[in-house]
Amino acid sequence: MPSENFVQNIDMGPGKTSYGGNYLGRTSGETAFNYGIETEPIETEEDGVVDEVVNDDSLTITVPIFETDVDTLALVIPWAVKNGATGALHVGKAVGIKLSQYAKQVEIEPLQVTAGSKKLVIHKAYPKPGPVNFGYSRNGKRVANIQFVAIRDSSKPAGKDFFDIVPMTPKCEPVYANPGSGQYDEAQSVELSCATTGASIYYTVDGSTPDADTGTLYEEAITVDSPVVIKAIAVKEDFEDSDVAEFFYVGALAELGQ
Repeated sequence: MPSENFVQNIDMGPGKTSYGGNYLGRTSGETAFNYGIETEPIETEEDGVVDEVVNDDSLTITVPIFETDVDTLALVIPWAVKNGATGALHVGKAVGIKLSQYAKQVEIEPLQVTAGSKKLVIHKAYPKPGPVNFGYSRNGKRVANIQFVAIRDSSKPAGKDFFDIVPMTPKCEPVYANPGSGQYDEAQSVELSCATTGASIYYTVDGSTPDADTGTLYEEAITVDSPVVIKAIAVKEDFEDSDVAEFFYVGALAELGQ
């Protein structure tokens, strides 16, 4: 009989799923994911067709419900074929194909990464052929469950050889400028801001890339009275630095009265 193992109550809030780095779909609401993982014995169908030969145990994992569409699945799932005439998704049986060749990393992670956020990483898995049953969420989005067969990764430590729960480091939101990039006849007083509470902003005006060591700490509005490029990042302890934001100011930029 198959044995079962459960990783329960990983509360990611709104989350997204990817397969081999390709986006599959997302959830909208607060969702506590429960992953039921069942060890499957190797079986041969009565007609003699072997869907997959696996030396080690494989795990069947049902990916949580997510918003998706036929076009996305047809592009990503190896055995899913869209009927151009009807728009329906047809499921091939992949007879004679060793499905493990399609094994890729599956990640389920929160849309909004905060302190303590975690993601589920399935090291190697391929979609399990079978019907895709669509439904609709409360907000009218199309949803589906997809089963994946995970393969043991012998390079990983015991207990983490099929999947792992990985802590995620939150990242600072990007820096915004007011007014933004543009052509101005008059000098501008540029204010920088970041939506990440407690983040410090560092900037440069010489074209170099700022960081906490080489940039100027933003403390007051920047007077722009000549063409310049402001580059800025947001920094916070225990957070990844934001991406570098660039703001371009051109034009006369003359002071009032000149």
